[in-house]
Amino acid sequence: GGAAMAAATPDGVVERGQEWALLLLLEGPDSGRTCRTAPSRRAWTKPLLVLLAAGLAAGLVLALRPRAAPLPSGGASGGGAAVELAARRRCCSWNGVDCGHGGRFCQTGEDACEQCKGTWGAFQDVCAWGHPAAPPLVDVWPYHGKVDLKVKVMSYNLEWWATGGAAAPEVIRYSSKDMPYDFMGFQECNDPWHVLWVGGLRHKYRAMHVKRGPAVDICMVWRNESWALLASGDRQVALDAKYGARFAMWGRFQHAETKETVFFMNHHGPLPLNSGGVGGGPAVAATLLSLIREQAKPGDAIVLVGDFNADGGSLTVRQLECKMSHVAWGDKYNGVDNVFANVAFRHINHGHGQTLYGGDSDHNALSVVIDLSPRGDPEEI
Repeated sequence: GGAAMAAATPDGVVERGQEWALLLLLEGPDSGRTCRTAPSRRAWTKPLLVLLAAGLAAGLVLALRPRAAPLPSGGASGGGAAVELAARRRCCSWNGVDCGHGGRFCQTGEDACEQCKGTWGAFQDVCAWGHPAAPPLVDVWPYHGKVDLKVKVMSYNLEWWATGGAAAPEVIRYSSKDMPYDFMGFQECNDPWHVLWVGGLRHKYRAMHVKRGPAVDICMVWRNESWALLASGDRQVALDAKYGARFAMWGRFQHAETKETVFFMNHHGPLPLNSGGVGGGPAVAATLLSLIREQAKPGDAIVLVGDFNADGGSLTVRQLECKMSHVAWGDKYNGVDNVFANVAFRHINHGHGQTLYGGDSDHNALSVVIDLSPRGDPEEI
């Protein structure tokens, strides 16, 4: 009866008036559910009414059918199927699914794409991928150099629980011979002052340490001879299903001689690898970019470093590439250690940075020199 009909509809619940209207259409006006006042006037009208009722019933069922909700693609980089939430665009692809990241020349046209051994066609735009819970990606201003200034940065997961930080001082020492570091971001770092003490650097550098729960031990070190700290902070940016909150920490600094300002951020990303944690990769990228926009000041040179627990194929990294230059990546775990900046790639010395060996950590340190001096016309990131 009515209960069975209501349960059979896709919504599971049908308004009482809709239920009765549907039954009436399916069974005809002489079904016995309404008072009969007279027999059918003409025998040929009944088949016509049945056909009409069937058509109207089908239309009503379709109208009541629930619309399929878009599936989240946050876990796509961890193996799930990514969902296209925006229109495709014509571009060069190397996987037949989405527009390839990097290689600007390859994206200039079909001939260029062919030279790059890609496929030219309409593919998904990774910069528009995401899921409903992730906010849109905000823009990060490009840095335009004004004075001659080079900045050297390091990102290093110290694996403190296994090494006690013993690997860092020697790696810093031998890689600083040609140029000292301006900023260093450490992950799995319990005591940055110990690193500075053992390395004989305690009079040249200052440090900050953020400890927030079992999975958050991140540190930042800067060369106080050259840089003055203007502001600093930290905030949760992701959630790891197993280990809990994941944070980013930042500092805004002014160069003593040139008065240029640098916004330096250090991040340790969530597990599993390439998943983006509970919120997904698009949410992590959007949160980091929004935090940069909120805390940095227009005109700042921006450098983002860290062990992202996400490699170049993840949505976290690929969406960050939409708004910042991916200037360096490491060689462990397929490249989960990364450096981003709001400068054109031609401002990066030694190509994609240098991987530093010799430490006892399960990660290798990553070193990058960023040239903040003017270099021709500004280039779009």
